[in-house]
Amino acid sequence: MRGGMKVLLVGHIAGKNYGDDLIFDCTMRALRLYLGRCIRFVLLVSKKSRVPWDDVEVCTYGSHIGRVIASVRAVKDVEAVLVGGGGILQDLFSPLRPASYLLPGIVAAFVGGRFVCLNAVGYGPVRRGCARRIIALACRRFHLLTARDHRSCNEIFRLTGRRVEMVADPALLASFFYPQFERGTPKNQLLCFVRQLKMTRNLARRIAEAVVTFCRSRPVSVVVSATQPSDIPAVKMVAESMRSLGIKPAVRLPKDHHDLLRMVAESALIVSMFLHPIIVSFSYRRPAVGLVADRKINAFMEMVGLGGRCLMLRNLSSRQLADLMQAAVVAGGGDEHVLQEIQRTVLEHFARLAAKIKNPPHRRTVSWNDIIYTASLFTAGYISRRLQGRQVRVR
Repeated sequence: MRGGMKVLLVGHIAGKNYGDDLIFDCTMRALRLYLGRCIRFVLLVSKKSRVPWDDVEVCTYGSHIGRVIASVRAVKDVEAVLVGGGGILQDLFSPLRPASYLLPGIVAAFVGGRFVCLNAVGYGPVRRGCARRIIALACRRFHLLTARDHRSCNEIFRLTGRRVEMVADPALLASFFYPQFERGTPKNQLLCFVRQLKMTRNLARRIAEAVVTFCRSRPVSVVVSATQPSDIPAVKMVAESMRSLGIKPAVRLPKDHHDLLRMVAESALIVSMFLHPIIVSFSYRRPAVGLVADRKINAFMEMVGLGGRCLMLRNLSSRQLADLMQAAVVAGGGDEHVLQEIQRTVLEHFARLAAKIKNPPHRRTVSWNDIIYTASLFTAGYISRRLQGRQVRVR
């Protein structure tokens, strides 16, 4: 392998979501296992981001046009581009949001002629036809498509007609790369992750009532948290509901993705509206209960054989949640053999990916169709940013 081989990572990196940062941390560590320490990573991030890694190169942008320019600049010196990490294929905030993430991969594949992989992504929710068309057109240009659960694989296959490999979320390698957090006995602590999306006072009250019921039979300390600072209002709302019922919870947000691992590993039970605390809890074999706002938590729990530990938010009953919390503590944190098998599968994926990076496909000649196609996606991404900004102003 040539010295100084570079790989460009594109996704929701350093965006103050520590679950997504964990994905990229595990991705970089896994590739270094097979490509050696001489591999270097280039991250495409916003100028406002605070990158938590010191051993990476950073290519920043300040606008959507700047993102395209930064993509072209970053592609010049890299051998491969990995697009993904987390649920980037969704239109929850803007109908054309997927274009913002997929566009750099298209630039890399055609303008740069690099090997491009859609890496362990989650699909959905995608409600609009324009978003589905953007995803379909973009994914047909990528060399390798992988998704983090069976549902995402099936949806991407329906859109593209191409084979999609099922690869579990790289965050499941947390206990493999950070075994030190698993040592020792967990604290007598209930860790509750809540988010602003779907949060109402009624929901906060029901979560608080379930925690109170649980604490009557199992006295524990309670910590309310979130994986990103933007969800602090929801954290405060749930904490206030608990205080009104006689529970005095601690409010604590992780400082970074390492702190997220530490918080989950030292807890006796995790209740979460976020996916990645549940993934980490399974990696460290801590019992967890998922509060499902969308299907990605369901998809993960079904994949690891814990489909019964999820409750839909729209039908949430405090009594039912308390009973499920009790059952989770009794049953434990999942099957260790299932975890080891999934981790082995993820590592095998990165071994194959490393081989493709070492010996990339032949670089094709750029045609006018490629240029027109890239320009159309750029336009779609620009419109997406404008619409997203307009929605923020309206709110």
